[in-house]
Amino acid sequence: MSGCISELLAQRRSNWSGLADVYKKYVQDDAENYVGPGAHSWDVSAVTYTGSGDLKDVKPEMFTIPFPTEDVVMNPNVGSTAEAIHVDVRETFSYDF
Repeated sequence: MSGCISELLAQRRSNWSGLADVYKKYVQDDAENYVGPGAHSWDVSAVTYTGSGDLKDVKPEMFTIPFPTEDVVMNPNVGSTAEAIHVDVRETFSYDF
């Protein structure tokens, strides 16, 4: 869980400004015809990043999802405080292949 949270916090998820202009200059000519990548050199000086919307407070509780309604209806023990019963399927049922 901590690895997942660290990954999310490391991502830049906010606003990048100027990317559309860099793309147009990189793959289009002056008449806005597609000429393919490499027609012009990259000039990323106009690209800016604002970290105002970055994730700052990710908690393990955010990864909890409810049980599907169908599962709760079909098995009343789902979501209850009933004691879990472990069944070793390999010992209980034999499989002959």
